[in-house]
Amino acid sequence: MIKQLEQKATALNLDENYKRFLSEMSERLKSAQIRVAMSINSEQIIFYWKLGSEIIQYQKEYKWGEHFLEQLSHDMRQAFPGMEGFSVRNLQRMRQFARNYPNFPIATQAVSQLPWGHIIRLIQMVKEEEIREWYARQGVIDKKTSNFHEHLPKSRGKLGGLARR
Repeated sequence: MIKQLEQKATALNLDENYKRFLSEMSERLKSAQIRVAMSINSEQIIFYWKLGSEIIQYQKEYKWGEHFLEQLSHDMRQAFPGMEGFSVRNLQRMRQFARNYPNFPIATQAVSQLPWGHIIRLIQMVKEEEIREWYARQGVIDKKTSNFHEHLPKSRGKLGGLARR
């Protein structure tokens, strides 16, 4: 590919200005792609929180039992056959997410910038709200998204000291 580009550059007599222009456009495109992915993640997290909140509300209001989640999972998979994320377990996680973050869309919390899988892991590993938020902020600040779970404590005994650093 590089050799082909060099051949074309020579054939067209392209100068350094063109190469700089191409490089800048490539970087802007990469940056735009990252912003789009982050926006999609943010919308997905908000949707999951809202669905979790509505599951809590409707189960309480209409006294729907746990089988409601099985039915909802089935119906959502039928309505959106190409989409993932509507398993009973994931619906339970959405509900847990809404319980753990009751003011989520109102408050600006670091957790909203994390991928869904990291949020689930964070909720599973850290029960205390303040410490969970600290870990979420660290994940956002340090950009430790690829190995986020490795930075979570292995035991609850380590939580206090780590969160006060």
